[in-house]
Amino acid sequence: MPFYQDHLDPHFARMREDISASGEEALDGIIEQLAMLQEQATVQKTLVSTAHILRSHPKERALPNQLAKRVKHLLNFIFKESSRNETRSMRLRKTDCNAVKFCGLAYTINDLLKLSEAAFEILVSSVTQFVQDRGLIQYLYREDIEKMLSKDIAPENEQLYRDFLMASVTSRPLKRPSVVDKDESGASDGRSGPTPPKKRREDVLDTTSSAELATQTSSCQTPHSELKGAVFDLTVNDVTEMVRSDQIGSAIFLTWPFHLRFAPFVTIPISNSLALEMACKCSPPQQMT
Repeated sequence: MPFYQDHLDPHFARMREDISASGEEALDGIIEQLAMLQEQATVQKTLVSTAHILRSHPKERALPNQLAKRVKHLLNFIFKESSRNETRSMRLRKTDCNAVKFCGLAYTINDLLKLSEAAFEILVSSVTQFVQDRGLIQYLYREDIEKMLSKDIAPENEQLYRDFLMASVTSRPLKRPSVVDKDESGASDGRSGPTPPKKRREDVLDTTSSAELATQTSSCQTPHSELKGAVFDLTVNDVTEMVRSDQIGSAIFLTWPFHLRFAPFVTIPISNSLALEMACKCSPPQQMT
């Protein structure tokens, strides 16, 4: 018996028989298919290795080899104006936000650019399902990764990047009800008992609409346009923290609506990074029933 037959995995025995019996034309197709399988196996091996690191590394310690920084580099590659490969950056831009973060951990920019067209297509078409099937989403909201989302990012289209950030916030896994954050304990301001947890609402900025369901679109009328976006419940401690930071603007307004059904409110402009930080502390929206 030939040496290679002794070392052949039984799963490939049928394939070996087909190859032996095939003609020239059929062999060309077999070689093409084997090449695709090799590309898939190589990509899968990288994803599995990255998943193992992500799962096994303690959350309180930064990921090894500055893996979290790769996420920032990938985001700049995807959303920055002067991309080294516009086709691949556009392809990744349309990929699920958590899959993008995972790709950033798995590959450097150079590694992504060196992938063959077949391997790159296999990656972008399978990574979202891989992240979901392996239960990796919760691990992609580590503090060291979250910090990279708002650090030194210079997007070409700010709205596209904000959409990415909002998708990341809304995809954040629900926290267990028994867990109370330190900043919600009420100890710092002398209150007894925990502060009600912050919840995200996307509803009309209206005191009569607080019971609106989370998936509705927020809308606030201004003299010149209609402002739409996501609305988050904050505690007094949250507002105090923002005001004491160096990331607020000087144009602060008190609005006293003419219609009594709207409560007066204060508008304080803040930086995108501070907005992301506060939004990430909130729970995802509840599903409509």
